[in-house]
Amino acid sequence: MMVARHQTHFEEKNAFLLYHDGGHLFGTPLSQVKEVIPFRQPRKLPNTPDGYLGVMSLRGEVIGVVALSYWFPSLKAEQQSVLMQSMIIAHGISGETLAVVVDTIDGVALAESNEVVPPVSISPALAHGAGHGAAKFAQGVATLIDLRQLCASMDASLQSKSALAG
Repeated sequence: MMVARHQTHFEEKNAFLLYHDGGHLFGTPLSQVKEVIPFRQPRKLPNTPDGYLGVMSLRGEVIGVVALSYWFPSLKAEQQSVLMQSMIIAHGISGETLAVVVDTIDGVALAESNEVVPPVSISPALAHGAGHGAAKFAQGVATLIDLRQLCASMDASLQSKSALAG
């Protein structure tokens, strides 16, 4: 019996940053990660969604800070009891930079393209191109997400809300 292999654009990028948030294991292609830093309290902005935590200055660049639960509502209840410990500084699609707050960083792991299985939609964000499957690592099965696509979906959402308000 032949099994069709799931094709994703991660096939060339098999190194993933693994992290936990709300008790779930996630992975993001290492090529999308600029750096990882300890959590810093961002400055809250008015009229922004709950998951948008605010902005911070990182070496002179003002960047947005978002909780991963912005895209995964099921994490919100669990996340309140866990300290936010780390920030993943990610490259956006248009060259912008965004900080994504997660509970813990697990490290970097490799996954072969034939180990990646099709995505299961656990969030509306994953249905819009940000979910690229799952892969088994020593730490467990990780949901593989594209932070660039998540950032783009957040930008579009904020722009449409701002246009409606204006």
